[in-house]
Amino acid sequence: MSNDAYAKLIFLSQILPGPSSSQFGFAKGLHKGGLAMVLRLLLALLYHHFY
Repeated sequence: MSNDAYAKLIFLSQILPGPSSSQFGFAKGLHKGGLAMVLRLLLALLYHHFY
């Protein structure tokens, strides 16, 4: 990921409501691994939240 793309993801996660670390993780996962990676991240966060 280029520095410019990284900076844009950080900027986007800062202006959207909600936890920016989760938003950045989902955006990075989508960029890096596609929808399958985002679904794995979501399952990991939900598992951690409930167990």
